[in-house]
Amino acid sequence: MKHIQPLLIYPSGHGKQLVAIQPIQEVLAEGARWYSAWLGDWVVDGVSPWLDMWPLVVVHSAVPMAQFQGSHMGQAVRDTTVALGMPDTLDWLYLVLVRGSGAWAGTFTGQGNAGLSIGGDAVVEAVCGLPRPYTMDIEHPDWPESYKTRNGQAGAWWHEGLHGLMMGKDRLWGPEQHSTYEARLLSGAYDLWPRCGLDLREAQIIRENGWVS
Repeated sequence: MKHIQPLLIYPSGHGKQLVAIQPIQEVLAEGARWYSAWLGDWVVDGVSPWLDMWPLVVVHSAVPMAQFQGSHMGQAVRDTTVALGMPDTLDWLYLVLVRGSGAWAGTFTGQGNAGLSIGGDAVVEAVCGLPRPYTMDIEHPDWPESYKTRNGQAGAWWHEGLHGLMMGKDRLWGPEQHSTYEARLLSGAYDLWPRCGLDLREAQIIRENGWVS
């Protein structure tokens, strides 16, 4: 079983306002239902036996904001989880939001460690309904408005989560090898969230990754 631990991290010196966690919790519950529905036949009593969602943890990290940037992001998040005594093994995925990291998003997998799927202020601002202008408006003025909505950024965060659940195996084949299902979360249709879906092969990979409870 894959254990999913959501985190909201405030790095040292982040300089951003604190946010209410209820909107984030709602996105997490929505995602759990979405994955259960798309894993289809493998759902038992409405709960996926493959995914174990843990409660959101809010972390005020001692790691400085400057380290939560670009290629250093994965190590900064991992340093934070390790300092908290959290598992760093393949059967864990950390679904993370980092305050102060702008519109950054990405996923780190491999080396036998837990997966790290990370979103930044873009997700937090849209999901929590903070006033415009958003970080996205400043850093990516060319992004369509559909990406800047609550659902667009909820989908973007779970898009990263899907990369983490597939542990990089999503990169082993080209688009032509997918089914004809068009509104795929992995292909970037996250602005349609939650009216997007999984390719059958993507669901199969989640099942076959070998995680056992």
